[in-house]
Amino acid sequence: MTLCSVTMTLCSERDELVSQLSVMNVHVQQLTARESDAYQQVKACIELAEQSQLDMSQVGLMYFISLLSSLNVFVTVYVSKEQHCHATD
Repeated sequence: MTLCSVTMTLCSERDELVSQLSVMNVHVQQLTARESDAYQQVKACIELAEQSQLDMSQVGLMYFISLLSSLNVFVTVYVSKEQHCHATD
């Protein structure tokens, strides 16, 4: 085997390895993009779920405040009637 043929073989093998490395880099970039897309989708779902929980909490709080307000009206009316009854006795 001559030096020239060894050099040609090494160059050919190097070119093949560079080509395979290029293909692998493209594959890694595709996987990275897919992972990024999946991450963004999961992130969006979590944000949506958190917003939904916050909305439900606010609705619950508003319902509770409404109940307290109704109870306050009821107590005020009841006390007013009681005072009226005691005033007429």
